[in-house]
Amino acid sequence: MATGRGSRLHRDVLDRLIASIVAGSIEPGEMLPREVDLMEVHDVSRGVARETVRALEERGLVSVKHGIGAFVNTPDKWDTAHSDVLRALINGNEHAAVVRESDVCWSRLVEEATELAARRGSFRWISRMREAVASMEGVYASRSQAAGFGEVAVPFYEALFMATENRPFRGVAMRALPLLSLMPSQLTDAAYVREKILPEYRKLASIIESGDTKKARNQLGDLLALEGRGQEEYAVPAREPLPIDP
Repeated sequence: MATGRGSRLHRDVLDRLIASIVAGSIEPGEMLPREVDLMEVHDVSRGVARETVRALEERGLVSVKHGIGAFVNTPDKWDTAHSDVLRALINGNEHAAVVRESDVCWSRLVEEATELAARRGSFRWISRMREAVASMEGVYASRSQAAGFGEVAVPFYEALFMATENRPFRGVAMRALPLLSLMPSQLTDAAYVREKILPEYRKLASIIESGDTKKARNQLGDLLALEGRGQEEYAVPAREPLPIDP
């Protein structure tokens, strides 16, 4: 991958193209501009253009037909768990729907993680959860605004996912961590975080250590509610009735 200025240019071009694809400006089946065109339009080297196309392919956004070009994939092929794609979706035309879906995804994921951790969590990872809470308390000790809470909470959830002692689950859950930083947060007041939110995180770690799965899930539900998460449900359109044979 390009380094230095090339790396920055690669990121700039990649973000623009991802945004264009997600917004539908470049439609499924449409051919991506050729490398030489990307070089000219974005004023980048061939190496940066090539690396950008490769990155789009890795994210499932395009399929490359060697000797012909890269073609935009349909949305069902996009890697929507990738932070780059997810960021573009959240910032795109379907912002509200994607945020709701992300909230449901995150809530269900941490519910399962909490139950697994309460059943199997080792002292090592539960201690890491407590250390993460202490770090969060240090961050918000002098802040007046709660901006960036999701990013600050990442180490806690890393430890929670590790505490599941389930390797496939860890792999899936770790990929979802960028959701914390990407989803809009309703938390604005640092005092509220200090006085209401962080004590609940510490309490959650203690209940997980006790091994009481029901209490742990209930505690997580209370915590998510305080954060303004876990309250949304899918807005699923009604299914068409099946035809009845005469």
